[in-house]
Amino acid sequence: MNADYLRQWIGRVKQDGPRESPLPPEPEHLTRHIRPCSPPAVAQAEGIMLLEARARIGDAITAYLAGPAGCMLLIKAAPGVGKTHAAVAAAEACAQRGLRVLYAGPRHDFYSDIMAMAGDPSLWYEWLPQQDADAERGKPCTCRHALPLRSWLERGYRGIEFCKRVCGWDNIQRRCAYHAQRRRSEPCIFGMHQHITLGHPLHFDVVIGDESPLGAFTHRWRIPSRWIWPRDADPTEPMADVLIAMARLSEAGECIKGEHLLSVLGGASHVLAACEAPQRVLPPPQIRSAGQVDGVPYAHPQYVALMLAREARCALAGQAYIPRVIVADSGLLLLLRRPVNTRLPGHVVWLDATAEPHLYQACFGRGVELVDAQPRLQGRIYQVYNRANGRRSLVDRQGNVTTKVAHLGQQVERIIELYGYRHPAVAAYDDVLQHLELFKSMPHVHFFAARGTNALQDTDVLFVAGTPQPPLDKLESDAAMLFWERMDAFQREFTARYVPYSYVDPADGLGREYPVSGFWSDPDLQSILWSKREAEVIQLAHRCRPVVRAVDIWLLTNLPIAELPPMRLLSLHELMGAPEGVNVFTWARWLKFVAGRDCFTREEAQEATGLDRDTVARYMNLLVQSGEWRHGLVRTNKRGRPPRFVERAA
Repeated sequence: MNADYLRQWIGRVKQDGPRESPLPPEPEHLTRHIRPCSPPAVAQAEGIMLLEARARIGDAITAYLAGPAGCMLLIKAAPGVGKTHAAVAAAEACAQRGLRVLYAGPRHDFYSDIMAMAGDPSLWYEWLPQQDADAERGKPCTCRHALPLRSWLERGYRGIEFCKRVCGWDNIQRRCAYHAQRRRSEPCIFGMHQHITLGHPLHFDVVIGDESPLGAFTHRWRIPSRWIWPRDADPTEPMADVLIAMARLSEAGECIKGEHLLSVLGGASHVLAACEAPQRVLPPPQIRSAGQVDGVPYAHPQYVALMLAREARCALAGQAYIPRVIVADSGLLLLLRRPVNTRLPGHVVWLDATAEPHLYQACFGRGVELVDAQPRLQGRIYQVYNRANGRRSLVDRQGNVTTKVAHLGQQVERIIELYGYRHPAVAAYDDVLQHLELFKSMPHVHFFAARGTNALQDTDVLFVAGTPQPPLDKLESDAAMLFWERMDAFQREFTARYVPYSYVDPADGLGREYPVSGFWSDPDLQSILWSKREAEVIQLAHRCRPVVRAVDIWLLTNLPIAELPPMRLLSLHELMGAPEGVNVFTWARWLKFVAGRDCFTREEAQEATGLDRDTVARYMNLLVQSGEWRHGLVRTNKRGRPPRFVERAA
């Protein structure tokens, strides 16, 4: 098949296919407004005290490790409660009992935090990856072939095969700095989340993990176009025609998946027959030097056969399914989930401030015992509910910020002025932070890049400005990988339902609820959305440590979050001091003009503010209705209606 024919064929197959939008569409016929509701139980419940939360964590870990192996223990508690302190103490207690512990962290600089909490640092060792030396970062060289090795792993081969072929067993056992770590005697080994899936050379009795490990399970394996079907491959292989067709599709610049892809490849029956034929599993290439890695093919055909066979069976059964094999102009994309390593011990303790048990059970493949140790907050939360301040409203498709970014800055300025904050900080989208001079002048963090940091713990107020939400295709691909066993298509309807705030209004004793959009008909997809949206707001709000100190947090998002109970809900009009029914930001411009004046005409107001004639007349009437101003007429000798003005009442 040539490229022109492929383009024509794809056009016929795809002409009725759905087109995806980068972000979920807003539900139709939705009027977003806050409304009273029954007082939510969570808002009336008294949270436990901090010391009780810490004791609950320690007792739960001790009891779990003393019991039989089986399910995993999941500790859910906000940052600042002391989860890591308890975990470090538990690891050292295991070491005293003669057990070896893998402490899996999110990044290598987390080890310095562990050492600051360790009762006996001599029990600990940081497992170093295969890396080149970096004097500026203080990284020693553990592998002189680190870059070629990384390329080898990306091609789908085991690291030990590279070491055996390039360096040899004698070097591995006698001179390799990386493999020498296997002779370390410390009982507490600090490693990475990736060791949960990719494995570790040592044997462990207990695993303790800190922060969300979901990134260690997701595997977007991209096969470059030239390697989908290598030119020197055997054309008699059962998958040959399928892989050749996909390579040509990619080279033609097409993006195609699902039943459309099966149709282009010759139909579901043809694809299934090719995938179910006995596949030859080729041994790793016989390389002799690191420089040969660039010519090594990817080990993807067996995975493509497995995944396409699943999809073909669904298509033949008339079942809508989740496509995980995607041909794109940049190559072949396989959405995989890395399995839990078979050597993982029976006792696994994980600590995550925004733990979602549904996701952990799907990834670890075992039951989850959840311990909720969320304490009462010392900080105060205020929430402005009128706007979500989502990315789509703040940044347009070309990457340019909109006028609503300036409105966001006005809200923050107003709050600082009203409450007299002296050390404010802000969390928002990165490009929004870079646009506003006000935000750049504050300590700041941005969405999806601030977990685990204490950089904002000396501020007196934190503004969380915005509602983070990744694009729909990113959410779906994450769900496709994490819920690997599922084949039934996701229920993608993005609908709204009213969700209550953890709040009771003191004026009427009722709660308040607000419509929130989500994948409410699909628990799997909704759990992914929650982990990327609500969980991210929770994580950022706790960067200023409201569990242990009296700091104010302003949520400039309309999203109700049970874990962040507001002590006050405000509308934009309340915050900006504007009458109901007016644009609060033009009203703010109006008030700046009015300030310091005792009298002005409509024409003067129009020229100074840039507002239209009707708006100025309406705003002048509102001043008069307040009782602090009165109407007047300018007396002239000219014919016609005399000009109107307003003046401050005596």
